[in-house]
Amino acid sequence: MDEIAEQTDDAELEADAGEDPVAEREPHDGPMKTVVLAEKPSVGTDLARVLPGPFKKQAGYLEGPEHVITWAVGHLVQLAEPETYNKKWK
Repeated sequence: MDEIAEQTDDAELEADAGEDPVAEREPHDGPMKTVVLAEKPSVGTDLARVLPGPFKKQAGYLEGPEHVITWAVGHLVQLAEPETYNKKWK
């Protein structure tokens, strides 16, 4: 948490509690898109083949009219050992 605060501009930290930070953003000029997180780049490419397109390749993601597909490299989740769920399963 301290690392995030250090990276945040001091003016942002001192903003009044009554201010709406979203109101200060530029308006979005189109419909909201759904973000799809794939396991790896090849899965992202496969998803782009079956979702409504066309998709434009960007740096680290594919952008289509309704979806933005991005991916991770490596495992995102891992199963815990059985005893983590119940000590009698050790």
